Amino acid sequence: MSIVSSYYPGRIRLRAQILRDEVIGKTVSDALEESDVVSNVSWNITTGSLLIEYDHSRVDVAKLQALVPEVKRLQNKVLFYNSKRDREALMKELPYFVGKVKEALS
Repeated sequence: MSIVSSYYPGRIRLRAQILRDEVIGKTVSDALEESDVVSNVSWNITTGSLLIEYDHSRVDVAKLQALVPEVKRLQNKVLFYNSKRDREALMKELPYFVGKVKEALS
């Protein structure tokens, strides 16, 4: 199972338990909204889903593909996330990961 539940140029949907955590979901959503390439971020705390819509004509697909190792690195932590046990450690990793995503979308 992957945290990327769907992809189409201009749209990426992430789905994971971690996105049901209000602090982490809001942190990721707010950070992505700062990108000038991202046109819309829809976060659903109930389903743990984050839809990122962006201008695909301004994004190099190779940069998005370069994120795969980063996603895999965090995937087990994210898929089996427990807010009481994991939030503090993941909050320390989020700025790096979000920075990589923003870099890929620039």
